[in-house]
Amino acid sequence: MAVLTRAGFPRRPRIVPGDRLVLYASVWKRVFGIVEAIGEPYTDDHPRWPWKIDTEPLLVVARLEDAPPVEAVGVAPRSMSQQSHISITPSQYARAVDALASIAL
Repeated sequence: MAVLTRAGFPRRPRIVPGDRLVLYASVWKRVFGIVEAIGEPYTDDHPRWPWKIDTEPLLVVARLEDAPPVEAVGVAPRSMSQQSHISITPSQYARAVDALASIAL
């Protein structure tokens, strides 16, 4: 299984080293991992996701079909439909950790 070591964004993210990100699969509307940003945003030549940030995986679900739905985190799926990322509250982050902890690698 490949583990993500960076995340991509369509525009420059307001993320700094030490920030923790909850990863979700937008088409499937499932939360599949938690990573920590370990670098500053940088660009490459990818046409859809030109901004990148290096990450350290903290909790990652092995199979997407086992990942909890975004509702388990307390986020409405429609809020994620056209954004590469959204801000969540500390309680939503805690819910994501709890939802992933029992099934993550």
